[in-house]
Amino acid sequence: MVALRVALIGTGRVGYQFSFSDLPDNHAEAVVASDGLQLVAGVNRGLDKLTDFGQRFGVDALFHDYRQMLDTARPDIVIVATHPELHRNMVVDCAAAPSVRAIICEKPMALSVQQCDDMIDASLLEETQAETGLVDCDQLLRHARQAWDEALYLGEQHGFRNAQTTVIAPTGTIGLLMDCDTTG
Repeated sequence: MVALRVALIGTGRVGYQFSFSDLPDNHAEAVVASDGLQLVAGVNRGLDKLTDFGQRFGVDALFHDYRQMLDTARPDIVIVATHPELHRNMVVDCAAAPSVRAIICEKPMALSVQQCDDMIDASLLEETQAETGLVDCDQLLRHARQAWDEALYLGEQHGFRNAQTTVIAPTGTIGLLMDCDTTG
């Protein structure tokens, strides 16, 4: 069986430096521990983290520019583990790369709904499987729309006041969005 070629964009904390247990708990360790996957490239702006990553995982294809990595390493799967303000352009560009069949984007997916839509649209257009964390984007979007449609319906029936929602990510990270209207 030929291994799928995996590239990691972002060789910082979540990319490979986190280590809390004996189990793989960062992207690079998870790839290396998985049958059928081969870690073939790393991308990072900082030279020290990139060099350390390459030495630790035996990866020679190290880049500062993810576009150059896409052209040179030609990965099947790309993991985007960078700052969220970079996710939109990286995912869109990865989806357009001929070799890329799947993209895993670290959370938060993006900084706006429009950026999320751009990323989803690009992956659908190019028929590339895109995921954020461990959740399928299409499934996430469908469930989010259902939840907000239900919240809107109930609010129209009973009124809106002191609304909040809590989201628990697969990693246990909790996000809170609150709108407090105390005027009545």
